[in-house]
Amino acid sequence: MRYAIAMFTAAAAVFIAIGVNEILRQQELIQSARPVQGKVTSSEVREVESTDQKNRRTTSYRPLIRYHINSNGSIYGYDRVFPVSQETSRSRAQEIVNRFPPGKDVTVWVVPPRPTHMGDQFNAPTAFLLREWDFSPYLVVLCAMIFLATGIGFWSAAPWRRQRAWPPRSASGGWHELSSLASLSARRRPWRAASLVWFVLGAVAAGHYFLHADRPYEQIALVAVPLYFALGLVTVYFYFRELRRSRTFRDARLTVNTDTFWVGKPFNVKLEQPYKRRATIELARIGLVCDRIDTRRRREKTVASKSDQFETWEEFRAGETVSPDHPLQTKARFTVPAGQPPTTPETQRGYPRHTWRLTVEVTLTNRRRYRADFPITVES
Repeated sequence: MRYAIAMFTAAAAVFIAIGVNEILRQQELIQSARPVQGKVTSSEVREVESTDQKNRRTTSYRPLIRYHINSNGSIYGYDRVFPVSQETSRSRAQEIVNRFPPGKDVTVWVVPPRPTHMGDQFNAPTAFLLREWDFSPYLVVLCAMIFLATGIGFWSAAPWRRQRAWPPRSASGGWHELSSLASLSARRRPWRAASLVWFVLGAVAAGHYFLHADRPYEQIALVAVPLYFALGLVTVYFYFRELRRSRTFRDARLTVNTDTFWVGKPFNVKLEQPYKRRATIELARIGLVCDRIDTRRRREKTVASKSDQFETWEEFRAGETVSPDHPLQTKARFTVPAGQPPTTPETQRGYPRHTWRLTVEVTLTNRRRYRADFPITVES
């Protein structure tokens, strides 16, 4: 899990840094540029072909317009049309070329030169023809948000994605309480974190563009921004789905009459689950499950796979009505059968590996479901 978090976060950081750098560079060029009169000397649409590592060819188009200006008694020639990226669509490139035929007097936006490290020497001024904001750097930032939101989601979910069983905690009457893998609040946490990152940073990026860019806005901006926020509704949906569950259920409390589980030795289980509102149980059950983790070959790679080594279930209380004053309460008795493998120690390497858990599943008549896994350590 740590590697996945690091990989997604690092990829997002790289692309966001690239996009933000281009945004700031574009902003500096546009805000510091001053209008100067110039003349077009030639104009044409140039095709730029590129080939990736898989020999796939892509073609982009650039409006190649050459023009010159007279600055401080010196004549400078340029062919930059936009402040940053020079590639655009074919129709857009052709439209720009038609607007600036050879010999036309034009307004050129010139960035005043800065002194070099030599002191009094100055660099040649930077110039571009169209004072327009390019949405491409913003698109890089928005696309990188997919990686960042995924990494943040993994990170916020990491505390409850543990594999080892925590020791039972002492409870009253000689009973011991088990810890679940994921509480209801822990299930909401990754979706809440991903939603906040997605919408807050996305709003900052999109807001910066629409605040600074002049109308009419780029068509890709008018399409990409609504699509971006519509895609973010997926995380919001899952967050509210988990929130809706927590408005009916509370976390189940599972206690056992032993602090150590042994192969062949029976033990008792007590379940108690409070409810926030009145509901009718369609199905409720507790299961004792052993998961087997083994390796297999897939597409010339060795991957780990999980299957059920053993499982047994106790069903109860179908049709019972629960409410804040009447929680779900029941008991069950289980035995780890002789001949079944114990829990594989964490220090042991290799496969197969075996893990044991008690699982609670509750389904209400309105189809809302609750499930919680309680890992246990079985000794031989």
